Amino acid sequence: MGNARLLAIIAVAAFIVYNLLGTTNDVRQPAVATSPKQKSDMGRILLYITTHMSTTHFWYLDTCWPEALLRSSLLREADVLVYLTAPKSVREKAIQQLNSTFYKNSNLTIHVVDNPGWQEGATAAMKDATLNNFFVGYDWVIRMNPDVIIRNDSFLVSTITNDTNATAMLVDCTPKELDRNKLTPKMRAWEGPLVQTDFFALKPSALPPDIFVKKSGNLIAEKLFTNDLREPILNNGGQRFIPNASPMTGKSCRAGDGRAIKDTPLTHIHYDEKDQTNICPITF
Repeated sequence: MGNARLLAIIAVAAFIVYNLLGTTNDVRQPAVATSPKQKSDMGRILLYITTHMSTTHFWYLDTCWPEALLRSSLLREADVLVYLTAPKSVREKAIQQLNSTFYKNSNLTIHVVDNPGWQEGATAAMKDATLNNFFVGYDWVIRMNPDVIIRNDSFLVSTITNDTNATAMLVDCTPKELDRNKLTPKMRAWEGPLVQTDFFALKPSALPPDIFVKKSGNLIAEKLFTNDLREPILNNGGQRFIPNASPMTGKSCRAGDGRAIKDTPLTHIHYDEKDQTNICPITF
């Protein structure tokens, strides 16, 4: 048997074992293992994407992300680490889509885990990142879902390059300019800012080594996350709330909700599948 044929058989066997086991796996080399080409004034940036690869997430990655990457130097020059919780039946297709979307980024790592559930999944990605040292070696980590789109990265880039005291860039779900009577009862009862979990940027050097590991009560993800950031970030004044990105409906905690697309740097819109054409409806 020739060497080429033997290698092909081994590769097929490895793929079959991977799909049968469904265990945690990095399908490309860890992002921290190499030194990507990046702008020196922004340092090392990690784009940390968490997804269960719903139909909508597939659509966003295929139609909207290429334009977002084209227009944002911050996104283009970042390493990409995907925390993938897709069902086994779509993992192969998901990996193909992710490689297609981020083929120009210097490093792409896909970390595959079984889905722990909707609420647990919102916190598990950060816990696992801490336990596995995903953020070591990075100056900033930008965490987002595929259905969150950066329309304009000016504030993010300016903060990273010019604001040395900033340690977090956040979206407040209960901004001061929002009429609190519009908030849901649970959101209205919350004191102070309520930090969104679907998009944020953090400076790892400002975080304690055990952050996100201990669960502080039976709270929704946004409240748990806000409590996690209270001591290292919020109480020290390191937070920078992204202008015009807070939701304005009071009924959701999604970036830019209730704002015109042209007026917000971030969007997090849940389009109906019937509206998911091959053209991204978000303008840049």
